[in-house]
Parts: sequence; C-alpha cells; structure tokens
Amino acid sequence: MTLFNYARLDKAQQVKRFWNGVLIGQRFEGQSLVECRQIDGFYVEYKILEKHQQNLRYFEDPDQLQPYLAAMDIEALLT
Repeated sequence: MTLFNYARLDKAQQVKRFWNGVLIGQRFEGQSLVECRQIDGFYVEYKILEKHQQNLRYFEDPDQLQPYLAAMDIEALLT
C-alpha cells in the first residue's frame, strides 16, 4: 500500500490498518498519547486526545521518527 492509497481510505479503515502496522514507539505530548507504527513504506502517528478524540498523521520521511528514536535505549540492544 502507498501513502497516497492510505490517505484515500476512510478513517475506520485507516485505524484498522494502523493497528496492524509495526510498532515504532509511543510518547506523550502534553496529556495526549501518541503512538507511531510503520505500514509498508510509510509511518502513521495515532494521537489519542482528551475526551477520546483521535488524530491520524502519516508521513514517509524517517527524520520525523526522531521523537521515538530519542526515547529508545539502543545500548540494551547492543549487549
């Protein structure tokens, strides 16, 4: 699936495919939980806001993974 095809799905289908993606990481942004997953060659962030509202953001640029990579303990993987 391409990012373009994903963006054309309705939100319910986007969320379903999100949960089937590969977990990259989780972080908090204020009071919101943000989770990032990889779907094929792109990434999707799922933000759970107050009052159970959700936002999806998708991107292909791996530089945007920096908030997740910064939180990973790579040393534990090297031992």
